[in-house]
Amino acid sequence: MKNLKFYLSLIVLCCFFCGCASIVPVTDRIIAEVGGEEQLQNFQYYISRDIVLNRQESETDAGIAKGQAKVVVTTQEDEINIMKSTPGLVIDHVYRADKNSYILSVSFEDGNENYLQFAHLGNPNSNSLYTLVTTSSDKSKLIYGSDEYVYSFPDRFQPLRKSKFFENVFKKSEVYGEVPCLLIKRNKKSIVKKSRRTVKGRRLEK
Repeated sequence: MKNLKFYLSLIVLCCFFCGCASIVPVTDRIIAEVGGEEQLQNFQYYISRDIVLNRQESETDAGIAKGQAKVVVTTQEDEINIMKSTPGLVIDHVYRADKNSYILSVSFEDGNENYLQFAHLGNPNSNSLYTLVTTSSDKSKLIYGSDEYVYSFPDRFQPLRKSKFFENVFKKSEVYGEVPCLLIKRNKKSIVKKSRRTVKGRRLEK
């Protein structure tokens, strides 16, 4: 019985904290609620899913040694992982009048040289998500810092999906779609102020 009371108390406590703060996608509606464009750089942002950036550079050194052609190919591979829930800051933003929305440049590491850009895709509205956009003429790549990278969004939870439990916990909606988007923590509460009084009525004076 004591164990049951403990677990029930724990559940109530968890529900209380979950109700206080939640992680939600960034939208124009939320931005407008907290002060608009002036507040864009005051949010703590998070990324909704893993992003892996890959780049390769090869150098060839050719010559002749002992009468034989000697070719040495050296390949430098560079991989950058930005994991789900990594915090980031907006370091710059540009307003697009034609789309009535912003392009947000978000940095996830020290310095402002390396950043990713997020904007609305398709026809934006006040509830549209800010999703990752390509910044290269080659749509399979994006520019990070001064270099071009091939990007991918691996599903790192896939090997765990061996039961209904994992299918429910890590369902597709947990990553808000196929393309990474920006998230923020929002603490929203409703306060209802109520006053009550009972009137006594009025009687005719004699």
